[in-house]
Amino acid sequence: MPPASSNESQGLKIAVAVFVMFTVILAVTTYFGFSNASQAQAKQEEAEKQAGNDKRVVGDAVTALNEFKKMMGFEKAGEDLPALTDAVKKANTVYTAKVSAVNESVRKAAAEYKAAGGSDKKVEELNQSADQLVAGFTGEPNRTLDSGLQRALELLDNQARLTAAYVADNEQLRKDLEAANRINSEAKNVTVADRDKIKADLEEVHKTHNDQLTGLRAQLDKLQTDNNNQAQEIAKLRTQMQQNSEEATKIRNDLLTNLKFYREQVEKKETVLDKANGHITYVDWTRNEVRTNLTRSKGAKPQQIFSIFDKDAPGLPTDKPKATIELIQVGDNDSIGRIITGFKDTLGRFTRTLDSANPIRKGDQLYSPAFNIQRFALIGKIDMDRDGRDDREDLKRMIKSAGGVIDYDLPVIGAETGKINGLTTWYIVDDRPTLRPETTEARRASGSEDKVFLDKKTEAIKLARLEGIRPMSIERLLAYLNYHYGAPTPGRVEAIDRGAVERMLHPKGVKGTLAPTTPTDEKPPADGDDAAKKEEEPK
Repeated sequence: MPPASSNESQGLKIAVAVFVMFTVILAVTTYFGFSNASQAQAKQEEAEKQAGNDKRVVGDAVTALNEFKKMMGFEKAGEDLPALTDAVKKANTVYTAKVSAVNESVRKAAAEYKAAGGSDKKVEELNQSADQLVAGFTGEPNRTLDSGLQRALELLDNQARLTAAYVADNEQLRKDLEAANRINSEAKNVTVADRDKIKADLEEVHKTHNDQLTGLRAQLDKLQTDNNNQAQEIAKLRTQMQQNSEEATKIRNDLLTNLKFYREQVEKKETVLDKANGHITYVDWTRNEVRTNLTRSKGAKPQQIFSIFDKDAPGLPTDKPKATIELIQVGDNDSIGRIITGFKDTLGRFTRTLDSANPIRKGDQLYSPAFNIQRFALIGKIDMDRDGRDDREDLKRMIKSAGGVIDYDLPVIGAETGKINGLTTWYIVDDRPTLRPETTEARRASGSEDKVFLDKKTEAIKLARLEGIRPMSIERLLAYLNYHYGAPTPGRVEAIDRGAVERMLHPKGVKGTLAPTTPTDEKPPADGDDAAKKEEEPK
């Protein structure tokens, strides 16, 4: 193992060697650092010198640019080049527009010059030259300030020469106009002299015409007077003609009224029925029934009343019905009727037994004046049995039971109901006198025909005639309905079974008393009613 002193000297050597090495490195590094610093300083000084030169050049350029902007009138433009360039472009656009406007003014002046009659060739050439200059100024692609000013000076020179040409031409026109005015003045004097001569001649002609007009006016006054006299004569003749026409119309209306009256009188006396409504197809004597060809489609309804006439009866005479039937069953193919009355015998008495010599046969004709919905208008008092009382309610029930309709009813007492219209078939008026003297009670019940009622009756008959509605006498209607003196009417009580009434009112057998009747509650029996009531009262 080496001694400790030798180890220490070796470490010292190593430390010295390391120290020397670091010292050399530090010296080399220091040398290179100072060398680079001196070079960088030299470069910085050079750069600062160059920057000063550039700054001086830039200042000179900015000063020159400001001077140029001041000279060009762009002092308010921006500091940078794009702003100046944009300002210059805008100025060029404005200059181009103004030059175009100037050229448009020149063209307008040239048009006015031509419209006024100007035709100088020099003016036309200058106008064309101005158009070319403006086209060159506005259409030059790389226009500079100098070229633009040159074009503007040329345009200004052309405008000056054009103005001079206008002035020269205007002066020439003025001279020509003065010469023309002188010639026109001379011609005017000649024309005035001719006018004065013509005026004098015209006044002479007017005087002659006025004299002639005075004579014509006198003739016109005479003709107007004659015309007025003729007009008065014509008016008088027209009045006479109107009076004659009205008189002829009145005579015609009177003749028509008389014709209608006599026609109505003939129709009232007519004893011929209308067309038959149906026929008998079968007679069942055991059931007291008949079968007819009336169907539902023909308008037949149950409870309608029909009169039976002989199948060979010419014209269907109304005073010889065989019997009366009431429909009790109506079908789609036929209908069944019940025989309810018989006929009038030779003495005029009505009997329920049928005539064995002229019984009901197959083919006999059926008729009802209310079939196919016959419509009636009842006007005035209706006295069926001629006893002085109004029997219109009984007649209305008979018509409705036969299938008819009451369109209008005008009683003597009470308000009128319904209205006469074009659908009304007949209007009924009873003008027959009573067969017995009228009692006070009957007169009070039927009322008196005062002026108000007579006016309404007249108006109703007039309206019916105007509507073309035919009149039917009460005798004819009653014959159609197969009514006879003393026969019961639909809706009227024929007989009273007091025992049955008592049993209905008092089913437990308590006997009661019927309310007494007053003479005014019932119609007094007419002659011949007693026998009919004895036959109709149940035994």
